[in-house]
Amino acid sequence: MGQKISSLQKRDLQKRISTPFNAAVNVIHWVTIVVRWIYYRLDNIPHRIQAAVNRDFIKQQDKEWDIKQEEADKKIKMVLASQFPSMYKKDYLDPYEEGSELYDENLEFLKRIRDIKRVEEVIKATDKR
Repeated sequence: MGQKISSLQKRDLQKRISTPFNAAVNVIHWVTIVVRWIYYRLDNIPHRIQAAVNRDFIKQQDKEWDIKQEEADKKIKMVLASQFPSMYKKDYLDPYEEGSELYDENLEFLKRIRDIKRVEEVIKATDKR
């Protein structure tokens, strides 16, 4: 019943058990590495999708910002031309040579605003009567 196992038999038994055990541990180790890598890659997919969405959103915001900036510049240009013609001349006419395309365009804009301002003054004067 209680037979004693010799040290040689123990070593033989350990060798027979340890080799498959080590192989199983090695396989489990590599499977966990592969699974971790897959989960890492899959976990990055939503981040990549969100980054692409963010880039599209930023491009759209930049376009909207540019449009708003152009509108604001036009409004400032109009206010300067109607309220502060000398400042308008300094900012929009003096930097350009007389006869250049931008100079002529800005001068024409100033003349139109002055005409509109005169018409508004005439309307206000007739309304007071």
